[in-house]
Amino acid sequence: MKRPTCVPALALTALLAACSRSPLPPEADTRAVEAGPLSAESTTGEAPLDVQGLDWVSGFHAEAFDAASGARLDAAAPPWRAALRLANGTRLLAVTSRTPEIRFPEGFAFPLAQVLKDIPEAWRGASIVAEASPAPGRPLRVRATLEYFSASAGGGAAPVLKKLYVLSLPVTEDPSEEHLTPGLKVVRRTYSYIVPVDSTVHFAVAHFHEHATSIRFSDLQDGKTLWQAQAPPPAGAQGAAGIPVYRSETGFPVYREHEYEVAVGEDGSPRGPQDVMAVLFLYYRPPGDEEFSYPYPPEDAGSSGP
Repeated sequence: MKRPTCVPALALTALLAACSRSPLPPEADTRAVEAGPLSAESTTGEAPLDVQGLDWVSGFHAEAFDAASGARLDAAAPPWRAALRLANGTRLLAVTSRTPEIRFPEGFAFPLAQVLKDIPEAWRGASIVAEASPAPGRPLRVRATLEYFSASAGGGAAPVLKKLYVLSLPVTEDPSEEHLTPGLKVVRRTYSYIVPVDSTVHFAVAHFHEHATSIRFSDLQDGKTLWQAQAPPPAGAQGAAGIPVYRSETGFPVYREHEYEVAVGEDGSPRGPQDVMAVLFLYYRPPGDEEFSYPYPPEDAGSSGP
């Protein structure tokens, strides 16, 4: 009779520990949606989004293509923007030709299924919305791709992810502008009660009007600058360079009772009547894993942002 194999105690302990670990999170799936064609006569396109299985969204990026040839357009193409938008007008994830990608830190995602569940049925839906103003006779299309996890991914085990919710802080032109030097100025806007509970921000991205040059987000109570970004100078024939984003697994704190300031620098050159200079998108995590939603249209749902 064959003698039983003896397993050393340390090896047995390691084996048991390995078997008891949670499975590794599955790789994100992707889903692409095209909006357009966008032309000089029709500058906005919207494509309904099939939200089946899009339970957790961990990334979002977009590209522009020539509508006739299908060739991918480079950064010298006319500016464009795209967003994952709820039927009530809330922009959850938004990118532009200067910031074409959102990718949350590993282990973080937007809980889309939970948010949709909590919205009244009349507004329960989502779409991809794209905007651009191409030259006459040169229509383009925008292809947006979502990276997502399904609640049933990984053999039926729901992925363990940390919730990120979005808040948007637009900065508009107002009479309190501060002139720095001839041709330069800073426009400031203050906000209170920006989050429902004390939280941490793990991703931030700013969308700039073409004349905005910098953004700074500060806690006025603590006197701290929490995040700032400077727009790189235009890259010549290659178009405008990308705007840096903030991404961190640790994050920085934001408090419900604090007052915050968003300051936007502008080069002061002549521009049209558009009053939205920049929009700051902050993705925050409630540490108690609370559930929040967006049941009503945002106050600025009808405004035209950068």
